[in-house]
Amino acid sequence: MKDITSFNIRAYTCLSIGTEYTDTVSLGSGLTITQQSIGVADTSTGFSGVDGIVGIGPLILTEGTLTNEPSTTIPTVTMNLYTQGIISEEVVGVSFEPTNSEEVTNGELTFGGVDTTKYTGTLTYV
Repeated sequence: MKDITSFNIRAYTCLSIGTEYTDTVSLGSGLTITQQSIGVADTSTGFSGVDGIVGIGPLILTEGTLTNEPSTTIPTVTMNLYTQGIISEEVVGVSFEPTNSEEVTNGELTFGGVDTTKYTGTLTYV
């Protein structure tokens, strides 16, 4: 890991402040990203009950998160998977089934496409 810079992320009512590092990240099923940015929070509010967050959205959402380089963007997990040739499309499929119980959790991310066994009908991209 290499210490790069500090970050300040505000998402809705949540805030994290800490240090950015780069490292190799493995997500399972052969998805290994080199030089992935990782934010290690020194201070965090509004994230109770979670161990961390993963940036999978558009690159523009990372702009302004580095305190000493505010106009810089940080390649997301999805972008790095695509640019490193690990996935063929810069797409993330999200699947979950609502439940009536907090104890029952389910869901799955499919990087590089969608799992066609998880839906019927026409798929909508957003």
